[in-house]
Amino acid sequence: MKFTADRAVDYAKVASTQVVGQFVETDPIDGDHLVPGELRRFLAGLRLLHEVPFSYLVPDADLLPPESIRFFYIDRNWTDALVQGALSVGTITTTDRAQLEAVYPQLRDEVEETERKLRTATDEKRLTGAS
Repeated sequence: MKFTADRAVDYAKVASTQVVGQFVETDPIDGDHLVPGELRRFLAGLRLLHEVPFSYLVPDADLLPPESIRFFYIDRNWTDALVQGALSVGTITTTDRAQLEAVYPQLRDEVEETERKLRTATDEKRLTGAS
């Protein structure tokens, strides 16, 4: 079987749907966003530590006591750096980096909005004011 550019695009589509397919947004209309929906959902998933290996969070699993529960806090700056690291893959030149730096505040707000949507359970009603 010959490997062509069309087949490469097909493989890329399959790979992206496997990762992004887990995070399906309920709103089918993308609206006026700077970032495409698939990328927003992927970055929001990173912020929620979806697909982040355990070894990135704990230096060595043997340091944890057996059969225990430990609570910890992950600094928001660390998850921001995780998102920025994922975005930096596409920046090659200083112009690319300058453009990313210029739009990053709006991009961060859109990712936070998508993160809140992913955290909300689908069968749970949203709380409103006094009823």
